[in-house]
Amino acid sequence: ENGFPFTMGKLAGREAVGFTTRAHPPTVTLPRIKAMITGDIPGFLDIVANFDSKQLREDNILSRATAAGRTINMFGDETWLKLFPETFHRSDGTTAFYVMDTRIVDDNVTRHIEPELEAQDWDMTILHYLGLDHA
Repeated sequence: ENGFPFTMGKLAGREAVGFTTRAHPPTVTLPRIKAMITGDIPGFLDIVANFDSKQLREDNILSRATAAGRTINMFGDETWLKLFPETFHRSDGTTAFYVMDTRIVDDNVTRHIEPELEAQDWDMTILHYLGLDHA
């Protein structure tokens, strides 16, 4: 049985587009985000930069979406906020470096789902669960 009836309904009604991406090692957050959003293969310097993330200036899907007038939200790992500081309509970033229990961050992401699904003022929402990324 499908555990995502709202999402599947949006996909079936052609109100959403499914997008699957696969990121391969390194397993550090910044290079993976960069690979997914730009389509580039991360380099060694991206791993080093993970500890001091700067704004991403390369061509990427989020910059194109905002340039096209799309509204984007993000909840989860604060690396997204460092890479895209002026991008998100609503956001709640949580540091992953000092969290001993990834559930703390994941619960913070989950608490935003219901209100965001009820809101009608966004085109894309990014939910970055650390339990999937760090466990």
